[in-house]
Amino acid sequence: MMRSNLIKKFKNFLWREGMFSGGEKLVVGISGGADSVCLVKLLLVVKDKFDLELLLVHINYHLRGEDSDSDEKFVREFAKREGLELEVVDYNESNVKCQMSNVFDCGINTETEDKYAKKEMRVVKNGNLEERLRDFRYKVFEQIRTRGYFSGGSTTGNPVVEPPEDVKSNKFDWIAVGHHQDDQAETFLLNLFRGAGIDGLKGMLLKDKEKKLLRPLLNFSKKEILDFLQSIGQKWREDKSNQDISFLRNKIRHQLIPEIEKEYSSQFKQRVSVTTKQLQEYQIIIKKVVEENYNKIILEEDLTKVVLDVAKYKKLPTEVKPLVFRQVIKNLKGDLRNITGGNYQEFQKIIQSTKGKKQKISFGGIEIENNKKEIIFRRLKKCLVFGTFDILHPGHLNFFEQAKRKGGFLTVVVARDENVKKIKRKIPRNNEKKRRQVVKECGLVDRIVLGNKWGNNKDRLGEKNDRYRIIAKERPDIICLGYDQKVDVKELKNVLREFDLKDTEVVRLKAYQPEKYKSSLLTL
Repeated sequence: MMRSNLIKKFKNFLWREGMFSGGEKLVVGISGGADSVCLVKLLLVVKDKFDLELLLVHINYHLRGEDSDSDEKFVREFAKREGLELEVVDYNESNVKCQMSNVFDCGINTETEDKYAKKEMRVVKNGNLEERLRDFRYKVFEQIRTRGYFSGGSTTGNPVVEPPEDVKSNKFDWIAVGHHQDDQAETFLLNLFRGAGIDGLKGMLLKDKEKKLLRPLLNFSKKEILDFLQSIGQKWREDKSNQDISFLRNKIRHQLIPEIEKEYSSQFKQRVSVTTKQLQEYQIIIKKVVEENYNKIILEEDLTKVVLDVAKYKKLPTEVKPLVFRQVIKNLKGDLRNITGGNYQEFQKIIQSTKGKKQKISFGGIEIENNKKEIIFRRLKKCLVFGTFDILHPGHLNFFEQAKRKGGFLTVVVARDENVKKIKRKIPRNNEKKRRQVVKECGLVDRIVLGNKWGNNKDRLGEKNDRYRIIAKERPDIICLGYDQKVDVKELKNVLREFDLKDTEVVRLKAYQPEKYKSSLLTL
C-alpha cells in the first residue's frame, strides 16, 4: 500500500510542478544511500511515460576505506540489475587525482578503458573538506551534463583532450539529485543561524534553471523514502559519518529538529517546506522590482565598473535602495561575501553628504565614488602578498604600499608557525596570532589571512597544492613578491594555470633600503 501510495504521490507531484515535458536526458547522482536509490527507482517508474534517458554517476571519495569501495560495488551491481548506464569517478584527496571509468551498460570494467575512460583531474583545494567534496561533485556532474561524458579536465571545465564528435554531441539536459524535505529543513536552519537572509532562507530550488539542477524528492520526507524502499525490498548503503554530531548539519538533524518536532511543532519540516516555497516566489517578485529600478538608474556598466545616476537613485523607494546597492556589488564581485549592513550605511552617508567635493569609500574589494552627479562603483584589483612578518619594519610597510598601488585591495597571507619552521628551520619570535595582529594594526592592509598548513604529503604535487591552495581560494588578480622572496616564479605560474588563474600577474617589487631594513639583519 505504501509503495503504490508513494508512486502515485510522486507522479502527481511531477505533473503538478511540470517537472518534465518529455524526452529529457538526466545525469543522476547516486551515492548508494537511501535518497539517491529511491530517486532512481521512482525515475524508472516514470521513465517510459516521459521518455527519459538516465545516466547514473557515482563518486568514490575513498575517505571511508572499505566502506567507500563497498558503496561503489553496490552501485555497480544496482545499475547492472536495473539496466542503466553508469559512470564512476574516483577522487583521491592525498594526491589530488581523479579518474573516471566509463561503464556503459555495465559491460566494461576499468581494465578495458579507452583513452577517454581514465583521465587526471586537478582539484582546487580550498575551504573545508565537505565544501571541497561538494564543489568537486557538482563540477563533475556539470562536466558530464554539458559534454555528455567526463572530460578529465580541470574542475573549471577545461578539457584535457578534445572529445570525438559523437561524444561531444551527447549532451544532457538536467542533473537530478536526491535532496528531500528533511534536507530542506536542515538547510533552512543552517542558513538562519548564519544570517543568510532571504537568499539563504529560500532554501533549495525544486528546479534550478540556472544550475540545471532537479530535486524531484524535495516534497517527500526521509521517512517516506525509507518506507518506500522497505516496502519493495530494496536495499541501500548507510554512511556512518552521517551520525557524527560533531558536524553542525548532523547535530541539527539528530538533535535539534527532533526536539522541535517533539516540543513545538510535529509538522515543522512540512511548514518549512511551505515557507521556503513562498520565499522563492517572493524572491522572484523582489528580483523583478530590483531589476526594473536598476535599469532606470544605470548609466554605464562593464566587468570592472558600474555608474549610477545620483538624482535617480535618490528618488528610489527607501526599501529598494539597499537591494539595488547589493545588486551592484553582486554584479561586480560575483557574490556578497563580506558585505554587511554597515557597508550600506557607509554608502548612504556619502550619498546624503552635502559636501561639495568628491567622496570615496572602499570595502570588500569595491571602491565607490560620489561626484554628486554620478555614483561610480569600481571593482578593485585583488593583490595578494605572502610573508612571515616576524618583526614588522619600514621595509615591510613600503612593500605593502607598493602592492596596494599595484592592486587596490590588498590581502596579506601570514605564514603559519609550523611552515616558518619548515622553511627557515627556526621558530618565529612572535607566533602567528601576534604577527597577524601586528600586520592588521599597520593600517595598510584590507584583509589578513593565515596561510595553509602544509600536510605530510610525500609527493611533490601534494605539498605544492598545500602551499599554494590559498591562491585558489583568494583568486587574486596580482601576486606581489618581495625583491628577495624565494619563490620559483615558473612553478608559481604553472600552479596558476592549474587553478584557472592564467591571467593573474606575478610581479616582483622593488627593495626599500635593503642594507638597513631586512629581517635577517634586524634579528641578528
